[in-house]
Amino acid sequence: MSGCSSGTGRLLADDPLVRSEALEAAAKSPEKNKKKIVAKMKKILLKKDRADRAYAAAALEDIGPAAADAVPELIRTLKDEDADIAASAERTLKHLGASAPALAEALETTDPVLRARIGQVLAAQGPAAVPELVKNFGKGKRELALWSAGILGQMGPAAADAVPALARAAVSGDAAVAGQAAAALTAVGAPAGLWLGAALGSANPSSRAGAAKVLSTLTPPPAEAAGALAGALEDTDPKVREHAAMALASYPGKAFASLPENVTAALIKASTANDAAAGWAKTALERAGRGPAAPKEKSVPDLIAALRSPDHEARIAAAAALGALGPAASEAAPELWTAFKSRDCRLRASAARALTEINPRLKKNGAVTRALKKVCAGKKTRLLKLPGLKTPVLIKPATGQLPAAP
Repeated sequence: MSGCSSGTGRLLADDPLVRSEALEAAAKSPEKNKKKIVAKMKKILLKKDRADRAYAAAALEDIGPAAADAVPELIRTLKDEDADIAASAERTLKHLGASAPALAEALETTDPVLRARIGQVLAAQGPAAVPELVKNFGKGKRELALWSAGILGQMGPAAADAVPALARAAVSGDAAVAGQAAAALTAVGAPAGLWLGAALGSANPSSRAGAAKVLSTLTPPPAEAAGALAGALEDTDPKVREHAAMALASYPGKAFASLPENVTAALIKASTANDAAAGWAKTALERAGRGPAAPKEKSVPDLIAALRSPDHEARIAAAAALGALGPAASEAAPELWTAFKSRDCRLRASAARALTEINPRLKKNGAVTRALKKVCAGKKTRLLKLPGLKTPVLIKPATGQLPAAP
């Protein structure tokens, strides 16, 4: 074939100028002729001759939509031993939307290299490939669903039409599929947030609950859903309220500045309710820096009093708790200096740590530095409940230095 004088033969000529002229002529030829050329190039792709395969792949790349007839051969060529030939096949398939059905089906291959390359092609096709990838979720094949969700995630907002299918997958019983679908929805972003936000207003309670649950799995949920989530905090269904609050608690603190104003008001109201949503609402408020202020002004005097306790362990824990308050506990400095003069290694270390956290400049104080470096004799770890603290404090046995008080 390569030796004949036909247009097809010139497409396989070794002379690059001849091939270029033949490709230009083929691109301008009638569709009937293009189909004949494609039929011959398909056969050439299956031959062993490297040069002929390369020229055939290049011809199919330039011939346009008519190359769709060669999709099965191009898919096999994605794994050609010659990287340039495989790349040419990949470029052709990326521009052939008609190849999406065959590519989506070919994802079932057990060859990981081929599957990865097919995934790259489908992701590049964007919306053209979405309907076929969505179909893969209904085939009952776990790996196929995982790969399809991952590819849709690579598309980002271009996969907007897949949001309903991804939302259903995000609440499936398979944790891996659910996680991959949730990640894809996060990548889709605004379209996913708008669709799920609209679903929160559905008349069907199960649809509202499903949308709230999906949003609670996204990290963070799309900002476009925040207003609808705030409204869902007053839903009649307790599960909808709980998942809505959980979703709002997933937003990073800095994100709340750009969320609708009604979100904070709704969270404050929900935080006072007597249900599962209240805890998540409080968490969201704390992340936003809008939760109720901690009564530090009350806890400091209580902790100073604990420094004078006859219970030696309580004095050590009180010193550490004051240190955790930082500069806000500056009024406790005189009592901490008194504790620092103690001959007890652990109390001295705990007081030294607290003093440096209240006043960082004391890290240059020689006596304080030595106390911080000294390892004290061990003692059993114990929990202490001190005034001003919501939970017990854990005492480390070696140095008397404690973790930050909650």
